[in-house]
Amino acid sequence: SKDSIDKMDLTVMDTKLKILEILQFILNVRLDYRISFLLSVFKKEFVDVYPMADADATTNMEHAAAINLQHIGEQAEAMFGVGKGNSILEVDDEGGRMFLRVLTHLTMHDYPPLVSGALQLLFRHFSQRQEVLHTFKQVQLLISAQDVENYKLIKADLDRLRTLVEKSELWVEKKGSGGGDGKKDKKDKKEKGEGALEEVTPKKEKLDKGNENYQKVKEILERLNKMCSSGVWKKQQRLLKNMG
Repeated sequence: SKDSIDKMDLTVMDTKLKILEILQFILNVRLDYRISFLLSVFKKEFVDVYPMADADATTNMEHAAAINLQHIGEQAEAMFGVGKGNSILEVDDEGGRMFLRVLTHLTMHDYPPLVSGALQLLFRHFSQRQEVLHTFKQVQLLISAQDVENYKLIKADLDRLRTLVEKSELWVEKKGSGGGDGKKDKKDKKEKGEGALEEVTPKKEKLDKGNENYQKVKEILERLNKMCSSGVWKKQQRLLKNMG
């Protein structure tokens, strides 16, 4: 029947969507591999030029000339080559040609989600360099042990601040949505003569908790604000900028 055929077609399309998800996952893995490869290249160059114990993200730019940027660029460009040495990055064994044929075929279906997904992967395939550059700009390279420690401290503060803000927003939202009912409940309790004593303790606990959270937020903001001042906080400021 027509219904069974339609269901069969829908099942086939859903299966092809799953294939697209697998292909997208493969492209994500390839991107992660390239970013990891670039980071390892930069790390090797930095270790060769500066000992890890002395590495400093704020080192004068005049020392950067000692780093072989041309060599780094050549290795980065080699990631996008086609051949035996780069077969690990190819989606198929044909230099990506089979991958392109499959995606082109999927764009010809009369099923918008499938066509849209296939086109997105096609655009990704033909903009691999831009994708790697854009992603690499968002990577935070921690050169020294002090950078790692600073990163952990800033991340912990930002996570705590985010959690406190989310809890505060949730409390305000609940208070706003339940305001009318709260007034009605208070009125009913007052009429029965049982509201005053029951509400004193919860209110005091909420007030104490609010003061405690306020102090936590204040301490975090003071630490972050201290990093924004001029002086010896350049590494922390760079980390804060990239993480915030």
